[in-house]
Amino acid sequence: MAKVLVLGGGYFIGRWIADELIGRGHQVFVLSRGSSQGRHPEGAVHLGADRTDRRQMEEALAGREFDLVVEVSWLGAAATRLAMELLAGRVRGWLFVSSAAVYAPAEILPYRPGSPLLCELYPSPTPATQYGWEKGVAEGAVARAAEKTGFAWAAVRPFYVYGEGNNLDRESYLMDRVLEGGPLLIPGSGEGILHLGHIEDLARLAAGLGELLLSDPSRASGRAINFGGPELVTVEGLYRVIEEVVGAKPGDLERVHFDPREVRDYRRFFPFRYRHFFGSLEELLELGLYPRIGLREGMERTWRWWQVKRRGMRRDFSSEEELVRRLTGRDRSP
Repeated sequence: MAKVLVLGGGYFIGRWIADELIGRGHQVFVLSRGSSQGRHPEGAVHLGADRTDRRQMEEALAGREFDLVVEVSWLGAAATRLAMELLAGRVRGWLFVSSAAVYAPAEILPYRPGSPLLCELYPSPTPATQYGWEKGVAEGAVARAAEKTGFAWAAVRPFYVYGEGNNLDRESYLMDRVLEGGPLLIPGSGEGILHLGHIEDLARLAAGLGELLLSDPSRASGRAINFGGPELVTVEGLYRVIEEVVGAKPGDLERVHFDPREVRDYRRFFPFRYRHFFGSLEELLELGLYPRIGLREGMERTWRWWQVKRRGMRRDFSSEEELVRRLTGRDRSP
């Protein structure tokens, strides 16, 4: 049994990972602000602290040692550096949950762990690239600290994570738009290829990779590993899967295509990228941690959860209707 500290375990990804670790028999500590206390997994020890507050972090971590740290919550590279500074010499492994947003735009796909990163190509981020740029900076900080102090480390780079408990309004938004009867707003041609992975597979990967960092660091340490599901899907294909699981006939609802370059903040109307965004999972196969849950199965599970979660909720689709009117010249208001 290992002592594992999860930095951020009150929400979606952190909670699933903490649950998986507890299920494997590990002693889990969850560090987060007290506001999410009630959401922590049963069986985890809660350490309350704001990760940007040095005094609170010092008090929460004083005298504690851990075998493994799993960093999930994201409060900037400075928070990562602070946690590593305060835990220097008191951890054996560090698993950083990063993001595939670290990758710079590329013409050669799939993205691989060695593909160029935003932070490698650009000295500073734009508002649109800040999240991925800073995640890449934080990855580098973990690697340098590991080299200096000797702990094992790895980074996981998910593309899109979906599933039960998702606190980001992505697949749930598409499901509600299908329930509304459309029209479905499709960015570009709808042929962009996306890579979605179910949260259970990510939790299994994080726990398994963390265990490898402790038991066989020569095999796992120093690696950045992509995460996604076993299948890829186009933008149009994603809507068809969702239509099917929600109970609509795939392809029956009207599609209205739009140029995302001409629509401000287009992700209000399609909360994923519209260009190809997928990666190689060769490392997962090599490590025996390949994902198991296909897109349809995962979306069916998500829909069952969302049906309960959305009860009594009514979305305002007036912005969508306004965009449809602007694109088609039709007024669909009653």
